[in-house]
Amino acid sequence: KIIGAPPREVVGRRKSGRTLPLELVIGEATLDGKREFIGAIRDITNRKLLESVREKQQKFIEAVLESIEDGIAACNEAGRLVFFNQSAQKLYGLPPGHLAPEQWSAYFNVYAADGKTAVVTEDLPLVRALYGETVRDMELIISPNGQPPRRLIVSAQPMNDAQDRRLGAVASMHDITAQRQAEDAR
Repeated sequence: KIIGAPPREVVGRRKSGRTLPLELVIGEATLDGKREFIGAIRDITNRKLLESVREKQQKFIEAVLESIEDGIAACNEAGRLVFFNQSAQKLYGLPPGHLAPEQWSAYFNVYAADGKTAVVTEDLPLVRALYGETVRDMELIISPNGQPPRRLIVSAQPMNDAQDRRLGAVASMHDITAQRQAEDAR
């Protein structure tokens, strides 16, 4: 039986002097009554390059989503809210962090376009999209706790991977409150 410490990353140096990232694993075993140590190193240059590319892509996507005036929210396959840009956070009065759908109602109420009929969790565009439905241009009234109500146009769609497995859902929310108030004033 080999007992070992978890792998750790170290920096190696080639004969040329160039450094490279390595993964080092050291294990201990007893062979023929003698305590032996076994070590293995692996070049992880490609893995580190891929991690760097992914991190840059993630930061780029986050920067784009944060620059959009519309609210953007996404949930994972379990329905847990895992992303909302600053616009969505303001629209819904949500705190930063991950929220399960059953926690959403603690921060806001949602009404149909008439402003009176409550929308239950199962009918929210993001939840409908989580179950495979694409929702286009649904008009809703959002009433965040302690804030004035906002009239939104919401669209949502499921997110699937290349094998068509459900990853979650994403929704976009366009605030049309000022537009409707101007129309009503005319």
